[in-house]
Amino acid sequence: QGKTLKQITKLDLSNKNLKRFPEEIFQCTNLTKLILSNNSIGEVPQEIRLLRKLKVLDLEPAVHKIDWDK
Repeated sequence: QGKTLKQITKLDLSNKNLKRFPEEIFQCTNLTKLILSNNSIGEVPQEIRLLRKLKVLDLEPAVHKIDWDK
């Protein structure tokens, strides 16, 4: 049986040819590890802060800009 988004703790979306940050990730409130490496994501939205349990965020070399000050 599949997990609901809130149950997911680790998510590997590396090498998926993503062009934007998937907004559905913000529903994964128990996420501790997020891997988005080797994609073409241009910017990480400030909503990344909603993932309070996130300990590992792997973007290399995917992201061009992370604006934490918005």
